[in-house]
Amino acid sequence: MRDASDKVSRIHRDISVGNIILVQEVDGAPRKGCLIDWETSDKVDEQGYAFDRVRTGTWRFMSTNLLEDPEKGHTLQDDMESLLYVILYCSLLHLPHSMHNPAELHTFIYTFFDYSSYAAGRLHGGDAKMVNAGDRSWIQRIKFDSENISDWLNTAMNYHYPPRHLRREWWDRWSNPDYLDTFWGAFLERRDLERADAVNNKQPQIEPADVDYVSTYGSQESEVDKLIGDTLDAPDNPAAGNYNVPLALIENNFAVYGRLPKNADSRYERYGREGVGFALGPVAPRTFLEMFCPCPADLVEKMPTSTDAFIGITALNGGDANTRRCPGYTFPDTSTHADTEGSCTVKPDVLCYANEHVSRVRIKGNTSRTHMGFATFFIEVKRHPSQDFFQDPYEHWGSSRALPCHFFKSDATDSELLEDFGQQVVYATELARIMRWDRAGLIATRQFDIHDNPEILCEFVWRYAHMSEAQRGMDMTVIAANEAEETLFRMAIESHVVLQLGLSGKPLQAAVCQHYQPNAVCAISVFDVVTREEQRYLVSRPLTSPLSMTGRATRSYWAVDARTGRVACLKDTWRLSTRGAEQEGVVITSLAAGGVRNIPAVVHHGDVLAVPDTKQSTSFDHAAKRTTITHQFVNEEWVCEEGIDLSTIVKYTQYRLVVSIAGYPLHNISGTAELLPAGCRVLQAIIDAFDKKRVHRNVHPSSIILYREKAGAHRDGFLLDWDLSWNIKTMNPHAHIPFDAMWQFMSISIQSQREESHSIQDDMESLLYVLLYCGLRWLDNTVDPKKGKLSWILGELFDWASWCEDEPRGAPAKAANAMHRRYTAGVRFKSPALHKWLNRLMDLHHPREEGYKSGRSCLSPEPQLPTTALWLDPKALEVEWIRFLADEELEPNDRVVRSLPHESRDIKEGSPHPATIPSFNRSTKRVADELHEGALAEHSSKKRRVSAGAVQLHTGTLECIKALTIPKDDAELKAPSTSSVAPPRKTSPQRRLASKPEQGEGSKKKRGGKGTGARVKG
Repeated sequence: MRDASDKVSRIHRDISVGNIILVQEVDGAPRKGCLIDWETSDKVDEQGYAFDRVRTGTWRFMSTNLLEDPEKGHTLQDDMESLLYVILYCSLLHLPHSMHNPAELHTFIYTFFDYSSYAAGRLHGGDAKMVNAGDRSWIQRIKFDSENISDWLNTAMNYHYPPRHLRREWWDRWSNPDYLDTFWGAFLERRDLERADAVNNKQPQIEPADVDYVSTYGSQESEVDKLIGDTLDAPDNPAAGNYNVPLALIENNFAVYGRLPKNADSRYERYGREGVGFALGPVAPRTFLEMFCPCPADLVEKMPTSTDAFIGITALNGGDANTRRCPGYTFPDTSTHADTEGSCTVKPDVLCYANEHVSRVRIKGNTSRTHMGFATFFIEVKRHPSQDFFQDPYEHWGSSRALPCHFFKSDATDSELLEDFGQQVVYATELARIMRWDRAGLIATRQFDIHDNPEILCEFVWRYAHMSEAQRGMDMTVIAANEAEETLFRMAIESHVVLQLGLSGKPLQAAVCQHYQPNAVCAISVFDVVTREEQRYLVSRPLTSPLSMTGRATRSYWAVDARTGRVACLKDTWRLSTRGAEQEGVVITSLAAGGVRNIPAVVHHGDVLAVPDTKQSTSFDHAAKRTTITHQFVNEEWVCEEGIDLSTIVKYTQYRLVVSIAGYPLHNISGTAELLPAGCRVLQAIIDAFDKKRVHRNVHPSSIILYREKAGAHRDGFLLDWDLSWNIKTMNPHAHIPFDAMWQFMSISIQSQREESHSIQDDMESLLYVLLYCGLRWLDNTVDPKKGKLSWILGELFDWASWCEDEPRGAPAKAANAMHRRYTAGVRFKSPALHKWLNRLMDLHHPREEGYKSGRSCLSPEPQLPTTALWLDPKALEVEWIRFLADEELEPNDRVVRSLPHESRDIKEGSPHPATIPSFNRSTKRVADELHEGALAEHSSKKRRVSAGAVQLHTGTLECIKALTIPKDDAELKAPSTSSVAPPRKTSPQRRLASKPEQGEGSKKKRGGKGTGARVKG
C-alpha cells in the first residue's frame, strides 16, 4: 500500500478479506500476505485524493469517511482504515474471544460491518464504526484470548482516532503512515505471536470464502446430477419452511421505478391510505375469537385465570402455577433491536416467537432481536387511545351498516394517524383491538379494555397457542429443504448465473446471493392442474417481495426442480377469483398454441392446495384450495360500509406458475444493444397476442425478461406477467381494480380514465415509456442526476398523480411531452441509435407540435392525442423496427449508474452484481504494469504456489497480524499500552404488555423505521 502510494501515486481502494491472500514461497517457511485485485485502484492527485471520486470497495471494510459521504475522495488513510477493519473482522471470526453466542456475534458483525440505510438517494452506514472510534464501546465488549491481538487492535485504533487523553499528541499520526508502519514492525519483533490458535467462531449466514468458480465449473453439472438422488429420500420438515423466509433484495410495488421516499414514515402512511379501502369492522371480540380462533370448549375451560392478568409482572409470558397463558410461545424483549432485513427497519413493541425459535433470536439475557421471519404475531403499543386509527359506533344503535358514522376516524387522512395504523396487526393501548388480515382485507374488533376485560386478550393467546399451523394461516405445502437439497440448489443457481451473466469470483458470489440465502432454502409443492400431480421445487430468496398488505402479493423465484436440477422461474401469487378471471398458465399456454412469439413456455401451474396439518399431501381433497375469506364478511351487520367500496374486497386464490424462462428483468440491461432488440421482441409478442384478441395491460421493465438460452448466445427479451391480460371479446374481470398494473408505465388514456377500453396502442405506449425510462436511468445521456433534473423528469413523467373522487388521476406530463416534448426535448443520449429510435417512436405516437401551449389545468381531462397511421398499424411498426436494428450499429456495454434520491434497492449504486460481464475503461494489465514499474510486483513476478485462498483462512494470531504488515523501516516508535477489557453493556429492561402507559399520554413520538410505543409498567 505504502509503496504503491509513494512510488507510483496509486491507492488500492478495495482492501478486503478476499483481496489479501496467504502464500508460501518455500516449504516450511511462514506464509506471507500479498495484496491482489488492483483493478479498482486509481492514481491520486497532489492532495492524495483518487481522481475517480466514485465510492468503491467492499462495503463492510470501507472507512467511515467514505461511508458517511460517497463523494469524499479516496485516500491512503482510507485504505489503512480498511486494513484495520480486515484484521478486526478476521479476529472476530477466527480467533478465540469472549463472545461465544453465535447470534450475538452475528449481530455484532452485522451492525458494525454490514448495516446500511438509504437517505437522499445514497447508501449510508458506518455509525457503529464512528461510535467505536470515539469511545471504543464496541471493541470493549469483546475480550480476546490473545493479549497480542488485543494490544495491537487498541493501539491501531488509537492511531486512527486517539482517545481524549492522547488527542493533542497523537492527532496527526494517522495522516503519516510512518507512525503505524514503525509501530507494526517493532510489535512483530518484540512479541511472541500465537501460531496455531485459529478457531471457527460460527455465526448465522456468514458468506463463504471466495472461490474460483470458473476453474471448478467444468465438473459442476455432473455434481448437480449426483446430488439429485441424495435429495429424494430425505425426510420433510412440515411447516418449518414458513419461517425465516428471505426477503427480496429489490422492491416490487408502485414505487419500484419511482423516486418517491421509501423511509418508514412514508411506508406507514401508504399502509394507512391503503387500509381505508380494505378494513372491515368493528366485530365483537367474542365473535372474532369464535370465527378465526377455533378451539374446543373443554380446552378453553382449561385456560389460566385472567383475573388481574395485566396488573402484575406476569403479563403475556405468565399464567398460573402449572400453565402459561400461551403454551409453547414466548414474548421476549425485542424493543431495542430492529429487524433490518428488508428495505426499511421494523421494530414492533411486543413479538410472539415459538419457543423453538427463541434461541435463534436471543442476543443476551432476556433481550432478543426483532426477526419478522420467526414472528407468529406482534403487538403494537400506543401512548394514548387517541392514536387509534378507528372509532367504534355506539353498540346500542344496532347494525353498523345503517350508521352515518364510519369505522375510520373522520380525520383519517392525517399523516400521523395513517402512520399509526400502518404499523399494526394487533393494536393495544389500555383499549385494545385484535386484527386479522389476509390478501383480501382486514377485519378488526371493537375496542376492549385489557383491565376491565382481560379475558379477551388472554383467551386470544390461549386459543392461538392451541391452533394448528394451517389454522394460523401457514402454507403447509412449503417445507424446509434438507441439506442435500440446499447444496443442489446452490450449485444449480451458480451454474445458471454463469450462463446468464458470465461472471466469476466475487461478482458471481454476489449474484448468487440475489437468489440464495444460506440456511433458508425451502421446498415448494406445485400442484399441476393438467397432470394432477405435485412437483417439488427448491427456492430461497425471491426476486420480488410484496410491499402491500393486500392484493396479489406476487413473489417470483429462481426455482430448481428437485428431480432434474433444472432452473426455472416460479411465480407464487394470489390470483383474482372473480367471474371471468383466468389462470395465467392457461393464458400463456393458449397464446403459445396460437403461435405467439417471445413468451415463456409453461412447465407447471395450478392453485395451491389447502393441506391440513394431520394429512400427507397425497391423502387430502385436491379440490380444497387456499383462498382468502375476508370477502365473505362484507355483508355482515357489523360492517361499517360508509366510505368503503365493498366491491373491491374480493376473493383471491393462491396460485403457482412455473415457466421455462429464468432470466433478469430489463432494468439489468448491459447497454443499447440489449435494450432496443428486447423492445422489438416485446412488440412482436404484443402484436401476436392482439391477433388472438388479447391485450397485456401491464407492460413494465420487470415484465420483460432478458434470457440467454445457451452459452455464447445473446440475451433475448421475453414478455411475462400475463395475469392481468384481457381477452377483448369478453368482459374485463379486472375492471373493478383498473390501477392494479404498474402506474409509471400506464398510457395517457388509462391514467386519464377515458371511456375507451384498453387497446393494443396502450400496450405499445407502455413499451415506449419502458424504453424511455431505462434509457434515462441506465444509459448515458446529457441529464445530470446530481443537479436534480433527472429526478424531476422521472417524477413528473412517471410518478405524478392527483386524487379525484378517491381515485388516482395522472398523465398531464406525459401528454405535455407527447405534444411538445416538454421533458425530453433537452435530453440527448450518447448512443446515436437510441436517441434516433426513441425520437422516432415519440413522433409516431404523437407528432411534435411547435410551441408550448400553457394555461391548461393539470387536473382537467387530457385532450385526445392524435396518432400517426404507422402507430395505428403495429405490424408496419414492427417491420420498420427490424429494419432499423439491421441498419444501425448498437452500442454494447454502455450501461451507466445514475443515482437518484429515494431510489429502489434494485437500482442502487454499488449493485450486488453487474448486468453482464463488465467492460473496464482501463485494463488490469496496464495497472499491473505500473505496479511492476514501481517495484511492487516483486512477489507477482516469482513463481510460487498459494497454500490458502484468502487471508480469512489464516491459522492464528501470527498470520492474522504478520501477513498484513505494512513494510517496516528500522526505526521504532514506542506505543502506549492499552487494554480492551471491559464489562459488556447492560441491556435495556424488558418491555412488557402490562397495566397502564407511562406519563406523557397524548404526545406523539417520531419514528424512523422503528416501531414506537409507550414504555409501560409490568
